[in-house]
Amino acid sequence: MRKLLLSLAMSGVLLCLAVVAQAHPPSDIKLAFNATTKILTVTALHDVKDPAKHYINKVTVAVNGMPMVTQNFMSQTNKVAQISQYTIIDAMPGDAISVNAVCNYRGDLTKVMKVK
Repeated sequence: MRKLLLSLAMSGVLLCLAVVAQAHPPSDIKLAFNATTKILTVTALHDVKDPAKHYINKVTVAVNGMPMVTQNFMSQTNKVAQISQYTIIDAMPGDAISVNAVCNYRGDLTKVMKVK
């Protein structure tokens, strides 16, 4: 019985380690802002096997440190990236737009761009 319990405990630890090993933040975030349309395109690169189970679950956009948009997701656009677009009507030349993307398992990444 003792060996069985020890074996089950070790299996549980190995399973947890396997899930953590799969979890990773986005590898990069590509930002494109169209000053005419005021549309920000966010491409959070996040290579996964199953975008319905492992995905970018939240994107937050801020302008000059002021939060503007937070969007939650229940899956990822595709196996390579989470792609989203936001209208940021208050962004002016010289402003800093920051975007944070969060993995549903673990990890996040933030990128900043200056509006031209």
